[in-house]
Amino acid sequence: MKLLLLIGLAAAAAQPPLCVAVVGCSMHYRDFFDNWAAQLAKLRLETEVGVVAIAEDEDVLGHLRRWRTEAPPGIYRRVALSREKRPLAEALGFETAGFAKLMSRRARHLIGAHAALRREWRDDPRARLIFTDLDVFWLRDPRPYFAGACGAWAQTQHREKGLLNPGFLVLTASEKASQLLKTWAALLDAEPGRNLPLFNQAHRALPDVTCALPPEAFASAKQSFFRRRWSARDPGGVVAAHANWIDGHDAKYAAFVEKGLWVL
Repeated sequence: MKLLLLIGLAAAAAQPPLCVAVVGCSMHYRDFFDNWAAQLAKLRLETEVGVVAIAEDEDVLGHLRRWRTEAPPGIYRRVALSREKRPLAEALGFETAGFAKLMSRRARHLIGAHAALRREWRDDPRARLIFTDLDVFWLRDPRPYFAGACGAWAQTQHREKGLLNPGFLVLTASEKASQLLKTWAALLDAEPGRNLPLFNQAHRALPDVTCALPPEAFASAKQSFFRRRWSARDPGGVVAAHANWIDGHDAKYAAFVEKGLWVL
């Protein structure tokens, strides 16, 4: 598994804020990146939450670089390029080869970003790195939920089975969080593509690191998109809604539009 090449992150003059979101973007999901970034601005979080955008294929790199150069003053934006050169512009449904490629290298990407930000933050205990899938829509500022003694927080996938979903994962600037990523990455190296079950295996191997986020606030599609009356107009207590049970770009886009979550 090849590591992530960070472009201008560690050497950048501007210090990152104490909360930075990391997102992975392929050309196939470029519009979801734009929608996510627009919502971050709509929530007025751009100056408080920095963004590192990982270009999962070279096709999307130019788009992300333009996004970076268009940042208003005082906003922290960085672009990172995966050293993996194979394009991912094709469909990325759940059982596709492209999806498996993305999942197999996710932990390694986060190791690079986390290590670089830890150096910038100097292991400040207040610092938070948020990895968020682009089909996770932020309805409110999520940061108040990341307090306490946990080394990391993750979305609940199956409350009754005790499974977590690293599609929304928050990491402290700590060695405990670093060890979680390294354990997860080693498991993925041995079994590429099995992202969620191997994250949970790493979580069980390090039981005192990761805490579960409340499922009513960090909701899966079953608690949000699949509920007939749920929408952005009446989100209830949902802070972030994940379209994780909806397969494929077009189906996710249709669900976002139907629920009023497409803000472009």
